[in-house]
Amino acid sequence: MDLQKFGLSIYLVQALFGIIDIPAMLVATTTMIYVGRRATVASFLILAGLMVIANMFVPEDLQTLRTVQAALGKGCLASSFICVYLFTGELYPTEIRVKEGLSKRDTEHKSEEISLQQLGASPLKETI
Repeated sequence: MDLQKFGLSIYLVQALFGIIDIPAMLVATTTMIYVGRRATVASFLILAGLMVIANMFVPEDLQTLRTVQAALGKGCLASSFICVYLFTGELYPTEIRVKEGLSKRDTEHKSEEISLQQLGASPLKETI
């Protein structure tokens, strides 16, 4: 994005783009709680795309409107990134997330126990 084409101070526009992340985080978090993660990500990505497309049709004379639309589009993209960041962490199984202190052999042994428990077999029965 070329900040010089907005017609305002590039430092002011950069500060605006940085400040927009704070409400974006708050809105994304509350929306995820009440609406759900997938709907939140999809809606923020669609809104960001609509802002970018709408910004193409705004005349160059209305620099303030173009800046506001660009800031809102950037805020929507920041919100969707926050949602994806939180959502992907939940996709990994707990074994992978907590694997820090375990060796590979311990992890394989635990996964065998879990798979045996899912089948209804006990690891003790196998050794007897």
